[in-house]
Amino acid sequence: MSYLHEVRKQLLMYKPKNLVDDANVELFNEFLDTESDIFNRKNYEPGHITSGGFIVNKERTHCVLMHHKKLNRWIQMGGHIENGMSPLASAEKEVAEESGLESAKPTGKIHHLGVYIFPEHGDQLEHMHYDLCYLFEADVNEKPKGNDESSGVRWFTLAEAYQMGDDGVKEMISKL
Repeated sequence: MSYLHEVRKQLLMYKPKNLVDDANVELFNEFLDTESDIFNRKNYEPGHITSGGFIVNKERTHCVLMHHKKLNRWIQMGGHIENGMSPLASAEKEVAEESGLESAKPTGKIHHLGVYIFPEHGDQLEHMHYDLCYLFEADVNEKPKGNDESSGVRWFTLAEAYQMGDDGVKEMISKL
């Protein structure tokens, strides 16, 4: 089953918040029009869709980031879309696996569109990730557990996360 129609519908409902968002919506739509195997993680040219979650507490004062081993930086939870899963279902799976937070629940809407160059690593060629990032809420008192993809996962104040995170994290914080 292809979720191309679902992604197009979500992009139509997405409200860009700045010029970067406007550009990313355009890049996403151009990518969707390539008619390539956009959900296949082995599709290196022109790239593939990924999904994830930006986890915040209900008060929007803290967020959870993981220190990604391959990228060696603090980022939101996320990854490749599993075969047969919708982008949102895949984001829920990634959030559960990478944060271990049982209280994390999606708000249901795309919070951020990211277009990233993923560097060459092992047998993976450098390629583009077209990332659908959903907003999740969780209990700030629940301690994240992490997994083998990260060297750490924890709650940060938004100010701490803004200083430690990459440009994508900074964009996500600015949209809260």
